[in-house]
Amino acid sequence: MAGYRQIHTKIWKDEWFIDLEPDEKLMFIYLFSNELGSIAGIYKIAKRVIMTETGLDMNFIKSTLDKFQEAGKVYSEGNVIWIVNMSRYHANASETTKKR
Repeated sequence: MAGYRQIHTKIWKDEWFIDLEPDEKLMFIYLFSNELGSIAGIYKIAKRVIMTETGLDMNFIKSTLDKFQEAGKVYSEGNVIWIVNMSRYHANASETTKKR
């Protein structure tokens, strides 16, 4: 996967994101910036990996994923994660990236 991810500055003004607690913001940014993420936003990751890499508590991770799912931002089933609007933020990607 890519060695870097874009974090658009407009995220800090997004009304949904503004209302998140600091640890929830960390979790959301982590979900689209970790090394397993794909341009489509669909990937497999164990919650234990999320816990290890972020330092967040397992119960917090599970409840926050539920919260994100209720908001329609992230869907998770087992260890599969889908960041709903991931591809939207890569509209200017190269043709090779778009094909993937």
